[in-house]
Amino acid sequence: MKLLLASRDLAAKARLADAAERAGWTMVTARVGDLSGAVSEHSPELVVVDLDEAGEPVLQALGSAPRARMIGFFSHVDRALGDAARAAGVEAVPRGRFWRTLPQLFEAQTAQIDRKGEDMTDKERSADPQQPEEGGFEEGQDHKPDSPEEGQVGNFAEGQDDPLDEEDEERRSRFSEGQEDLPDTPEKEAEGSFAEGQEGH
Repeated sequence: MKLLLASRDLAAKARLADAAERAGWTMVTARVGDLSGAVSEHSPELVVVDLDEAGEPVLQALGSAPRARMIGFFSHVDRALGDAARAAGVEAVPRGRFWRTLPQLFEAQTAQIDRKGEDMTDKERSADPQQPEEGGFEEGQDHKPDSPEEGQVGNFAEGQDDPLDEEDEERRSRFSEGQEDLPDTPEKEAEGSFAEGQEGH
């Protein structure tokens, strides 16, 4: 998890870096004027802004910055600054309260991020996988034939040829029983008689 601090205060940087390390966070820094670009570059989960350094243009830029939780600390005597920061979408708190509650801030933010991760995992697990249509691929079939020709190809794949007409079926049946095909012409009839020892007339 990443924290972005926008401040020139060296003491604030050191103090916040120590708190972030204890909480298991990584901290990067940026100038207040470059805050919008730094948020886009680093994609932090939490942004802390020294509002005492931020002027009106900076606060306006914060309103259009990429979304991240932004907390700003300011001098408790400058209430107008706090109101302007809140109008820009920043959670503005007096400086003293910010430092007192900093450990709780990290703890709460970490728990919130962990819950979001768990929710995403649960949604992925509960998502029903797409099932094939009934009677389809799971039974070894692709799809219904789109044309008679495709149906014939399917029959061939299953070891079947094209359907036989009745005459072909009769001949095949007679042949399988050891009989010749029925003569179709006088010439074939004569050949059959000759095979049985008879002369043709």
